Amino acid sequence: MDVREGQWSGGVVMLEFPSVHNARGWYESAAYQAILPLRADHLEGEVIIVEGVGPDHDSAAMGAEYREALKG
Repeated sequence: MDVREGQWSGGVVMLEFPSVHNARGWYESAAYQAILPLRADHLEGEVIIVEGVGPDHDSAAMGAEYREALKG
């Protein structure tokens, strides 16, 4: 790993869901809440839900649009 900014513990676990709604539903489910202490009591870390981008997302085009907007 080549950490360029800040400190990183070295661990990442990523789960993919069809939507943010589905991810929240999983996290808030009785089944996950029942086993949550198994993870939380033994592992340090954060849990975040991040909305992804669609298959037509173009990071380069988005960056160009932002740069253009900053000029004006």
